[in-house]
Amino acid sequence: MMTKKTSRGFTMVELMIALAIIFTIAAIAIPVYRGYIAEGYYGVMRTNMHDMRIMIEDFRLDNGNYGTPGTQFTEDSNAGLSQISAQYGWNPSGNIAGYTYTIAVRNLTVGYDVWASHVSGLWTRCDARLSNCCDGNTGIPSASACP
Repeated sequence: MMTKKTSRGFTMVELMIALAIIFTIAAIAIPVYRGYIAEGYYGVMRTNMHDMRIMIEDFRLDNGNYGTPGTQFTEDSNAGLSQISAQYGWNPSGNIAGYTYTIAVRNLTVGYDVWASHVSGLWTRCDARLSNCCDGNTGIPSASACP
């Protein structure tokens, strides 16, 4: 009598189905993960901008104005503490690597615009003393970035 040999392993069809399932899961999971990462960057920028607003409003209460109209202060994480810290006493909290914060004084007593950007291209901009805010994911925010 002859014994029948059975081979162990997967067929090509089974392997292709397994790979298709893995690629489908990856196609769903990777964009969701990137969205979570982006929301984390937005959260850091919004939190620091809120802290910045408190310091700017304290400056206005102490000095009667927001600073010289047309002045633009920039805090670049790569440059260390800069003009914003000197003018308003604001220091960003947490890990600030890759973030840049900018304040543009519109006039003495009415308002200012604040925006933040990350090296990934994400940005948040708030106009009119943070009353109108919007987010974006390409380029640097312009003066007309928020509707």
